[in-house]
Amino acid sequence: MALTPLKKWTYPVVTNDPNQLNANRYHEALMLAQSGFYPVSVNKLVHGGIHFDEDVLKNLGIVNDKPSKVYCIADGEVIAYRVNDNYQKVDYGNKVDFFSTGFVLVRHLLEMERIEEAPPATTEGEISTDAATNSSTENSTAPTANVSPSSNTQPTTTTPVKTSPTGTNTNMPTPPTTTGDSSTAGTPPATETAKPKQPGHQLYFYSLYMHLADTKYYEDNPKEPAPAFWEQDIYRVIDKGLDFVEGLNIRKMPDLTEGEILAVLQAGTKVELNLELHSEDYKWYAVTSLQEGYCSIPVLTPYEHEGKKIIGWVLTGTRKQLTESTFDIKGKDSQLAKSKGLRVRDESKKNILAMLPEGTQIKITGDKKPKTYVELTQIIGNGQPTIPLPTEKKLVWYDSLENIARGKEYNKVVVLDKPFPINAGDLVGHIGHNPNKIIDIIDKKTDKDGNYINIDTLPLGGGIEKSRFRPGLHVECFTCEDLPTFITQTQAEASKVPDEDKTLVGISKGAKLLALASDSDSTVGECFKGSEIKVLSKESNINWLQIEIQISKSETKTLWIEHNNEIQDKLKEKGNLKDLASTTPAWSKFPLQESELTGSKNEVDMPPLLLNINDKDLMGNDKRAIDEKGTLWLKIEYALDSKNIPIKGWTFIGSEGVKKVSGWEWFDFKQIRETGSLKEFYLNAKKAATRNKDNASLEHYKPTIKETLTILDKQYIQNSNKYAALTQDCFKGIAEKTPLTTALGRLLVHYKSEWYEELDAEGKRPEWEALNSEMTDDAENYLGYIKDGDEAKRDAYVSKFDASEQESIKQGLEQQRRDYERFPADYKDAPDKKLTPEQLNLLGKIKELEEKSELWEKNKEKATKMLWWEDVVEGLAKQSQQTEQSDTETEKDKTEDSSKQQTETSSTPATLSQNGEVWFMHPVAMVDYFNAKRKFWHEPLERPQRTCYSSNTNLNNWNGAFGFVRNQGAKAHTGLDLFADINTPCYACLDGEIVQYEVEGGYGNVLVIKVKGDDLRASKNDYTLEFNEPDKQEIVQADDFDINADHFYLRYCHLSDKRVDLKVGNKVKSGDLIGYTGDTGNAKGLCNPHLHFEIAMKKNGNRTNTKNAQNDRLAYKINPAFFVNLQAIDVDEQTKVKERRIQE
Repeated sequence: MALTPLKKWTYPVVTNDPNQLNANRYHEALMLAQSGFYPVSVNKLVHGGIHFDEDVLKNLGIVNDKPSKVYCIADGEVIAYRVNDNYQKVDYGNKVDFFSTGFVLVRHLLEMERIEEAPPATTEGEISTDAATNSSTENSTAPTANVSPSSNTQPTTTTPVKTSPTGTNTNMPTPPTTTGDSSTAGTPPATETAKPKQPGHQLYFYSLYMHLADTKYYEDNPKEPAPAFWEQDIYRVIDKGLDFVEGLNIRKMPDLTEGEILAVLQAGTKVELNLELHSEDYKWYAVTSLQEGYCSIPVLTPYEHEGKKIIGWVLTGTRKQLTESTFDIKGKDSQLAKSKGLRVRDESKKNILAMLPEGTQIKITGDKKPKTYVELTQIIGNGQPTIPLPTEKKLVWYDSLENIARGKEYNKVVVLDKPFPINAGDLVGHIGHNPNKIIDIIDKKTDKDGNYINIDTLPLGGGIEKSRFRPGLHVECFTCEDLPTFITQTQAEASKVPDEDKTLVGISKGAKLLALASDSDSTVGECFKGSEIKVLSKESNINWLQIEIQISKSETKTLWIEHNNEIQDKLKEKGNLKDLASTTPAWSKFPLQESELTGSKNEVDMPPLLLNINDKDLMGNDKRAIDEKGTLWLKIEYALDSKNIPIKGWTFIGSEGVKKVSGWEWFDFKQIRETGSLKEFYLNAKKAATRNKDNASLEHYKPTIKETLTILDKQYIQNSNKYAALTQDCFKGIAEKTPLTTALGRLLVHYKSEWYEELDAEGKRPEWEALNSEMTDDAENYLGYIKDGDEAKRDAYVSKFDASEQESIKQGLEQQRRDYERFPADYKDAPDKKLTPEQLNLLGKIKELEEKSELWEKNKEKATKMLWWEDVVEGLAKQSQQTEQSDTETEKDKTEDSSKQQTETSSTPATLSQNGEVWFMHPVAMVDYFNAKRKFWHEPLERPQRTCYSSNTNLNNWNGAFGFVRNQGAKAHTGLDLFADINTPCYACLDGEIVQYEVEGGYGNVLVIKVKGDDLRASKNDYTLEFNEPDKQEIVQADDFDINADHFYLRYCHLSDKRVDLKVGNKVKSGDLIGYTGDTGNAKGLCNPHLHFEIAMKKNGNRTNTKNAQNDRLAYKINPAFFVNLQAIDVDEQTKVKERRIQE
């Protein structure tokens, strides 16, 4: 199946606070990480991803009570993964370090559809259908760049179609763009043949999620969901119907009364005895181990007895000395609670072959139903049979198993035979353990003899906050394709995108900001007796409202007033400005004027600003203004001038250097081709630590380092003699400076992936081996001379210093060598007493370098274990061969049309580069800029929240949900009740047409807007049902609701009196004010005033006629909570309104 172009994006780690779901918040939080910055990190190496560690998660408001879920950032397909059974470890002898090598790799297809050109102009006297459409209040729009191609133009293989930047067909017909029921506008005459649509510009890219939770996490937390692409046919032995192991007790001591029973060894088990450890009468022998292939329930842990390691004692049943160490277990002991397991039987079901402990993961075949035996086909892990199993058919009891999802293999790269489709927001795993501080390496404890006690798995006792778990997620995006060409193609295509479909604002160097609005020059004054102040502004979330005041019988005047809290409260409480004080400050003209902006001295310098016009940070009343011409002004809270001094102020879209852009324009994205070895890059980055006023220039730095330092330098005011380096503090310093954090995200870097490396014959990474001396302060050469007297290593060590220093350093080394040679042979017994102060200092340096060397060796060991690139390339090659073979067979049986043949001619499956070279792209930047679609949905109320009181004053927030939520689940509620005090403004959620505005029985005043099906579907959110109990069962939709319908109807119920300027047939835009809430219909006088909001397939009469009346009431409707972005319930506010309403 072809990979479908993605339609949706989301962030990889999502906070529960909706106010945090903002790209700027993520950029800020990422700067607080301990390491892992994009695109070059504090380790002075290229870093193509971003890190979500403990500090980042806390800043995002994510509590680390357990590993956070990790979500796929965009629609795509999982192609490979690796999961650890337990976190991997490296052992330092006295310490141990655990880390995750688990990852998931997802392939995505990013596509920009061709923008169809407008049809040829009509001849004189003709009336264009499109012109007629465009004259209405609802303008036609070109297809947006985020829409996927029609089915007959999608490629059938996972390969982008290469197209030239100027390959657009300018004679293509315009598709229908009218609203309502019209379906003919823009359709070519029947006699003409529509030309086939050209394929869009496509780019395959990958998202990587590295350092995910191990399998043990899912074993310890069985209620946590597992990734859907794991093996689904795995079963786990559970504590249900298990039987006692029957055989021979093994005890802690050779005593029937005092010896604790450690386990029951199944009859037939073979053990190894220590023939030197036995009782005086030879009845008891110590067991050193079980023979290979045998196991006990529970697994026995070795312990020391008289200086020898044993696992317990068994009663052999003989009184003579044994000469053979191998011993076959016999006996009838049983009934030990901790020695229980699942019996494995032969095909006859009569003979017990072995036992499986609880938790063992297996695969089975057969009739999987209760009270049935099924065939055991494979043991996956997490347990072993007590006795090796024969190859013949084996049976187990199905009732003692539960179905689970687990990785196909552990600690190995799994390339899926068939890519697994995944959507944005689907689970890819949980954040795993990946510490990045030396202090997180775990010290081993010692036993009474001073021996270090081994630690096999990461200690997690005492809850995650008290455990040694350290969350560390690495997320990166990259493409192996020709990104520059794709950018060129899409930039050319983006020039055709209409402004109304552009959702980003680009503010370039040289743009002006108006620091302050003009002072008011008037007051509202007195209104003509009996008249009301009319609000002319159509939008509500703006800083100034335009109003019209009647001052005489025949005269009116137009003014501007500040849309402050007082004005908002008046409009909310009364729905008008009738009693607005005559002394209210006002402006005779719009408070922001282009002439004043032009003369402003506040000028934006580098970096440019790229803002999402629909971002919450720009949607507040105090951040937006619209003048009498409809020009949108925005208040910019942070930019930098030429001296790096923060500036802020107002500007408008269309002013010099300020324009609307689409994500496809790649505004201010910089392409960087990095060259040179890893060591060259490291040495170049290392120089940044020595920057000062005398060597601040960035001209001799590698391009990635240069661009990164240029941005980091912007946090310091010019001439302050402060210069950035690649340190945690410098990245942290720009955390709250959004233009700088987002500028880092717009760097596109071409370099070799850190997950690729050709290993040498010793299994080492040559690029990393070349860094040995740099990462260890050249410990190898220093120690080689000091400890062994190797003069060649002395000379190699000295040669790395400046020529002027070499002789003195050489003499110093020779003195240290002489000091070392005078160390007493037994100095290790008491170095403080046996060494001189100079020798102690030397010993300290030697130990420091030895530890640094060991740490670097272990870091290389860890890094090598994390590699996966070559395995995935090999797996994809096999996958490609299978796909080509399948395609060849399919082509024999079908005839393709010419357009499809053209699309598939040069197609080959998308894969990874053979040399590991990629273009890195910042994941949050990708989510932000390509998810910035034209905003379809506007909330019906400013801050939509559920009602928390029912009409009888009971506190229950489910009463207003959609579904069977009333009368203990017996009565259906057909919409969503949103708390709204009387006269709260209501807004059109989507563009559409008013098709009903009248009283409708118990619904009271009802306004209905007909909207496009595509617009509603594009507005669906990630809501999950909150109430799923028998007495309150929220549902998704009625059985007969069709989400793929052409149109839907938004129903606003219980409204107050109609607005005189709205009537049936009016077109409305998303966000238009359409009325005010009330308590009409059966909501009259209730203590919980609300807007009853419905989404239906008919404007009214949405009922079926079945035998179930409550089901009938829900017919043709969907739960509005899947579109309304519900905010947290403000119980205090609702309580105040309830109490006031009761007293009225």
